Amino acid sequence: MNGKDIWKEFATPIMLLILFVIAIFGVFGLSKSMTKKPELSLISGDNIVTDQSEVPITGVVKNTSKLTINDKTVAVGQDGSFSTTVPVNVGENNVSVVAGNTPKVTQSVKVTREEVAKAITATSTELSGSNLTTSGPVENVMGSAGLAAIIMSLAIYYKSKRWKPLQKAISLV
Repeated sequence: MNGKDIWKEFATPIMLLILFVIAIFGVFGLSKSMTKKPELSLISGDNIVTDQSEVPITGVVKNTSKLTINDKTVAVGQDGSFSTTVPVNVGENNVSVVAGNTPKVTQSVKVTREEVAKAITATSTELSGSNLTTSGPVENVMGSAGLAAIIMSLAIYYKSKRWKPLQKAISLV
């Protein structure tokens, strides 16, 4: 074999290697272009203020069925919808919503839980000695007692008007 014919021996393997490299890049490039990036839409919003210990996170994903919220897997419906509740602490909380695997889309939801003072309503009364005490507003108890006294006074007055012997006794005096 002379020096001019040596390229003929290696031409076929080199051409096969070149075709193999082109095929590998073609397959990876093709699969990347066929993989669509997931879309994530939050219906519940990305800034929530509440006084509850749990908040609902709802939304819709497209081009994926994999969804995690705060690193916990959430079921996705056939139409791409999802809904779950997330526990929150008093103060500011960040909830991480991740759709897809590779590629993936991440959104953050800011949840602020405010502590609300509860209203106190009185429902009981207590009679101690001759004083009436209550754990509620005084106006309600005094208003009810005053109304009862007025009704009883009117009833006694009308009863006395009908009672003739009492009228005769008063006229004798």
